[in-house]
Amino acid sequence: MGILSGLHEPLGPPDLPRATSLDRTWFHGLTHRNHQIPIEQWASFKKIAQGKTLDPLAAICTAFCTILAQWSKTPIFSIKVLGNRWPIDLKTKQRGNFVNHFSLEIQFSTQEIFTARIRQLQQSILQEIENESANDSPVCQELTQLKSKHDISEMSVVFNNDFGYLPDKDSWILIKHQVEETQDGLIIYWDAQDEYFPDRFLDDMWETYTFFLENLSNYRELWDVHPMALIPEKQLILRNKINLVSNKNYLNSLLHAPFFESVKKYPSNTALISENQRFSYHELLNYTCSLGNQLRKSGVQRNELIAVFAEKGWEQVVSVLAILYAGAAYLPISVDVTQERLEFLMDHSDVRFVLTQSSIVDKVKLPKKVKTILVDNQPVFEQNVDKLQLFQTPQDLAYVIYTSGSTGVPKGVVISHQSAANTILDINNRFEVNENDRLLSLSELNFDLSVYDIFGILAVGGCIVIPNAKMTKNPVYLDSLIQKHQITIWNSVPAYLAIVSEFILHRESKSLSSLRLAMMSGDWIPINLPSTLKILNKQLKIVSLGGATEASIWSIHYIIKAVDPNWSSIPYGFPLSNQKFFVLDAHLRPKPNWVPGELYIGGIGVGEGYYKDVDSTEKSFLVHPTTQERLYKTGDWGRYKPNGCIEFLGRDDLQVKIQGFRVELGEIEHCASQFPKLDQAVALAKSKRNREKQLVLFFSLRHERRISTSLMN
Repeated sequence: MGILSGLHEPLGPPDLPRATSLDRTWFHGLTHRNHQIPIEQWASFKKIAQGKTLDPLAAICTAFCTILAQWSKTPIFSIKVLGNRWPIDLKTKQRGNFVNHFSLEIQFSTQEIFTARIRQLQQSILQEIENESANDSPVCQELTQLKSKHDISEMSVVFNNDFGYLPDKDSWILIKHQVEETQDGLIIYWDAQDEYFPDRFLDDMWETYTFFLENLSNYRELWDVHPMALIPEKQLILRNKINLVSNKNYLNSLLHAPFFESVKKYPSNTALISENQRFSYHELLNYTCSLGNQLRKSGVQRNELIAVFAEKGWEQVVSVLAILYAGAAYLPISVDVTQERLEFLMDHSDVRFVLTQSSIVDKVKLPKKVKTILVDNQPVFEQNVDKLQLFQTPQDLAYVIYTSGSTGVPKGVVISHQSAANTILDINNRFEVNENDRLLSLSELNFDLSVYDIFGILAVGGCIVIPNAKMTKNPVYLDSLIQKHQITIWNSVPAYLAIVSEFILHRESKSLSSLRLAMMSGDWIPINLPSTLKILNKQLKIVSLGGATEASIWSIHYIIKAVDPNWSSIPYGFPLSNQKFFVLDAHLRPKPNWVPGELYIGGIGVGEGYYKDVDSTEKSFLVHPTTQERLYKTGDWGRYKPNGCIEFLGRDDLQVKIQGFRVELGEIEHCASQFPKLDQAVALAKSKRNREKQLVLFFSLRHERRISTSLMN
């Protein structure tokens, strides 16, 4: 075991966005930029620094590292430091007459003011200079070997405080920062490999940096606060404009109210088709209100949770409509849950009533304290839609859906009427959903896509087609339903549509010809799926939707017209009406274009929190300290593109290191998918016995069952 075995591996360079891989063949030289700080501003800068016993060049270096921290994925990294103009003794301001070349680790603490950052960095520089005298010791020799791991595979960012000193080669440098003090002020130089970065990334970063230096020269108070969001104003203006897309018509609605309007407009339209039942809108009203009135008579309270424990079928639709009509909120529970989970959900949610079916009530042990109501065994009475009264307000509770939770303990997401109704009404208006549409309802009731399946279609007078609960993954069966009922709207996770489309493609069937809208969400959309769908139906509108259960089904959308061959994934897109999306850092500051950050959702769709779980609610639902907006922290990562579109990056574990190289698994999968014979590919980083990682690729072929030698090579 080495002398330094207990130390952490040295930090790598700033994790800046890149436009290409680390293949050195793309190196075409450095692009030069320079900016002069006038003598008056530079004098002011030095006066402020020296008044705080800080070295001005250390302050410049700190400003540079502050920019790097905000324009990198993470604020923890190292830079290479060159030059011979560092202070040895701050009290006498003497400067050395020797050349230094060392790595400087940057780990600014979360709440440091700018002055504290300079002092920390300055101390680190002096420590490195002092360590030079011991560079022949066994400790330093081992440390040098440890640090050299990054020199081979990592491109570096350099700060050079001496304009006269240059490294022998530039091919390993991404950005080289130099300074030159003249009689006219201070000149800042950047020499950078622009081809490595996305288009205009360095231009925006450079403009932001020089503006930051000017502000530090002009405003003394900036030295005594935590650094502000260092991002071009034009980027913030575009994002604010995108986030302010609103429609007042979607606000202040009850989730189930549009259904009753549809009953008035289309009483004889078919509202629901299942294997053994067919309801017109008026018939569905009769079932709904008869059951709802029974619940009211049983003493159901406003906002009380009522469980729906039923297999996929018409009983689920009647149940949720009746519960909302009664003034309560519904709690969907899967019939596949364990007895332990069932009892937990019933107990935690304070359920007094459960709506279920005759076919399953004897197959499960429901808590004795809960009153069981068989939806398919209730009297039905004629109803007059014009005399019905709805008791809730838009702020009242509509439903609670329990998610798995990272700790293994389910968390109940609380959604209000106005939050869910906003999403429903926006989707219907945006994609012109109407009384002629028919939707194939595939999602389970405890998956929030089902909220749209039911309330979205019933809001406009369309028809819900409910498949057999045990056949929802059978492509032959689903293909037959599409043809039989002339389905026009598809809404599911991508895997369902991928299975069906592949089956139809090989059958050369035309069953997708009736579809006009395909909405996919809940998982990554295979990059080749949209083109497959277009082969089957050129007129099909394909939409990617995203968001979180905690933010009312969906909060973001992207209409897929054509797939760019350079895409590694389908774009996440733009916020829906009255909803907002943000890409923020750990301090809730906006991240610049191209820079990954955590995704936060704002706007009316944000849920009320987790049912009876204050701790989890406070961790995930927060108020922004500056804007005072209520936000939901998704736990996912994304980044903005220059046009204001968000790219979804998933969780923060999709980037791995292989022998020192940073590798995006999504990029590997994208490259593999370019092979004509490959259908889908999944890349993983697998640890070998020596704990080194190697890339492993799993793939499926389009047609061949055997793998040819040429393909493997």
